[in-house]
Amino acid sequence: TAAHIINGLIVLSVVSAGMSSIYVTSRTICYLGKTGRAPKFLGITNNNGVPWPAILFCNLFACICFISQGPGGAGTAYTYLINLSGVSTFIVWAVICLTHIQFRRGLKAQGVNINDLPFRAMWYPYGAYFGFAANVFLIFFQGYTTVLPPFNIISFTVSYILIPVFLILFFGYKFWKKTRWVQPSQMDIWSGRRVVGEEENNTKNQTIWSRIKAIII
Repeated sequence: TAAHIINGLIVLSVVSAGMSSIYVTSRTICYLGKTGRAPKFLGITNNNGVPWPAILFCNLFACICFISQGPGGAGTAYTYLINLSGVSTFIVWAVICLTHIQFRRGLKAQGVNINDLPFRAMWYPYGAYFGFAANVFLIFFQGYTTVLPPFNIISFTVSYILIPVFLILFFGYKFWKKTRWVQPSQMDIWSGRRVVGEEENNTKNQTIWSRIKAIII
């Protein structure tokens, strides 16, 4: 029946999303382990290059699904997961905007011509500063309803727990690795830079209609 088909599609989409998430997360964790930003054992791979410790580590977080068996049921668990993922997204984008601001400051301090960049963000610096301010605002105010009467300590914790976690991880890493704050004039903006090849230059010089034609044909 149609209901069974829909249920089957939902199961397939959930499994697909879970597998892709485990793939991306485990490779990220593996990279952090290999570069010393996470415990070294997380960077171990087998002969086929599969980061099995990182995969097992990521799968441990799947146990969070058992909170659906709590007093609030699946609805409460879903709300908690949405809140956590939303706050983490705001934190990530705030860091991205701040990184972009610092990157441009480094370019300016080192006398690099901005026009030499193959890509330049629109509306800089206003867009970057607005994005940073907006995400910081959302980080602190997305859970404001949890402080309204009646106060719920569990909802408040879920809404704001990632803020101290992020700060502990950030400053904990700097303390553990004894890293220092880098001035814009001393930033390493060249390591890992991709050199624009001839093919990319040709693509850059094409008109918009030529690019559309190349995509269609």
